[in-house]
Amino acid sequence: MPLEQPAEGAGLESGGARRPAILEDGISPLRKGLTCRIREDIPTLSESVAQTSPLLAEFVGSMLQALTWNCMSLGKESAGAGQYEPLCIGLVLMVSTYSFAGVSGAHLNPAVSLSVGLSNIGEWCKLGKYMLAQFLGSLAGVALSCGTYQRTAVQAIGPRPGFHLSACFFVEMFYTGMISLVYLNVTLSRSNNSVKAGNQFYGLAIGLAMAAGCWASEDISGAIFNPALSLAVDFQNVSDGVGYGFFYILAQVLGSFLASITYRVIRPHEDVEDHELFCASRVTKHDQITMPKLVAEGIGTWLVVFTFGLATLSKQYHRDRPFAAGAALMSMHYALSDVSGGHFNPAVTLSVLLNGRGMCSVRQGMAFMVVQIVCAALGAFFFTAIYYPRTFPCIPKESLIKYGWLPLTAVDIIYSFLVCYVALATITVVGVKAHVKHAYYDGLAYGLASAAGGFAMLHLLNSLANPALTLGEALAHIIAGEGNFHDALFVSLAQFGGAVLASCLFRCTHASLFRRELLMGESEPLVDKFGKQAFEGVANAQPQLRIGDPLPSEK
Repeated sequence: MPLEQPAEGAGLESGGARRPAILEDGISPLRKGLTCRIREDIPTLSESVAQTSPLLAEFVGSMLQALTWNCMSLGKESAGAGQYEPLCIGLVLMVSTYSFAGVSGAHLNPAVSLSVGLSNIGEWCKLGKYMLAQFLGSLAGVALSCGTYQRTAVQAIGPRPGFHLSACFFVEMFYTGMISLVYLNVTLSRSNNSVKAGNQFYGLAIGLAMAAGCWASEDISGAIFNPALSLAVDFQNVSDGVGYGFFYILAQVLGSFLASITYRVIRPHEDVEDHELFCASRVTKHDQITMPKLVAEGIGTWLVVFTFGLATLSKQYHRDRPFAAGAALMSMHYALSDVSGGHFNPAVTLSVLLNGRGMCSVRQGMAFMVVQIVCAALGAFFFTAIYYPRTFPCIPKESLIKYGWLPLTAVDIIYSFLVCYVALATITVVGVKAHVKHAYYDGLAYGLASAAGGFAMLHLLNSLANPALTLGEALAHIIAGEGNFHDALFVSLAQFGGAVLASCLFRCTHASLFRRELLMGESEPLVDKFGKQAFEGVANAQPQLRIGDPLPSEK
């Protein structure tokens, strides 16, 4: 078909040169295409809001953290106002993490953002914007709290009476590192929070880590653990001069560095391209002794013992020490259980070893117990150095004189049995189907069992049914010039006895599990198995209908 020729003289200038074609609307195609391209490059209002929503989430979350912290500080003159400060701050961080994790990742802390960048997980340009939003949000939260109370929190930052600046530096560094390490492990690890089936405990673990640090170090540094909050709190009294804020920031940045280094040591293979295939080809965690497993058990035990010791020596929160240590145990278990099992207790390791289901080999169990005892002793030395010359024995003299050895030993055996049995029933058995290798509730049950035993023995023993804690605090007490070691040895033997008792009873109560694994090699969760059988029974009871058959009601 012949092409249509343009009309004579169309598109030509008077001198014979071709002029650009003009469309019906009077705009040339070149200009219209350029205009359309420019309009496409300009984002719409909804696109602009979507691009800034992560920054807004970081701003609001940081503001809520700062508002809560400073309001609690300003309201301490009220009766009992500071009693629930650690719990309130931890809960606000937990709900903020759950609320904003899907938008920005819920860093809510420049130290966390820095640890993410140092772990080679995030983009520095994006993380820098997050940090700016976090600083602005913290300033807004502190300003809002000061406007509400019509005053500022005097001496809100800096060493508390009776403590040196070095003690503030160390507790801020350690607990900032703990929060950052927990965040990295529960939100960004592909082993612990896979892309296909993410966990649901990440916010709980992060919030409990914050609460544990507050219970332990509120009497020492004020428990800030956030560079943005440190600067905002320091600036509220700018007329009196600033300085402590930058000192705190230095400690918190170092804690972030420690967290990123520890994360790389514990999880050296997170950067493997085919991560799932790599994990499937590795030797099971129950058999092999590796550096990541030993480091995980050591750090978890150190933080639990260090938290318990600081909370015990605290004048304000000494009655809450089971909560403090239990929160530390929960958060660290959720962070590291997929690496080493997250025991942090020689009695629990012994009960898992005696369990006899291949959950822990003899070599690995012995190595874990040695690391746990050594790191517990180091943790006890650190909290004793901070509070020196104050210290405490594993058995208070008043309890020994009032009750005697036999009742104290019996109570310790019972609660050691409780902690070990709960660990066996929740850590080694997946009772409800989960998308990860362990149940979502195991850390919660394990930590609360430890806290329950601690409250039950609050006025009897300074222990949490943990032989590593018992021996560590006894060694620190002896170095401080008081106490003896044979009492701690006797208490530790009683705690190991509770572990043996728990393992024996577990074999009786879970005999069907042992038999099924022995005969058929099944490891299907019990609840899922019973549910599937019930469903199949109901399905088999229904009459099988074919197309065209009348319904039972029509017969």
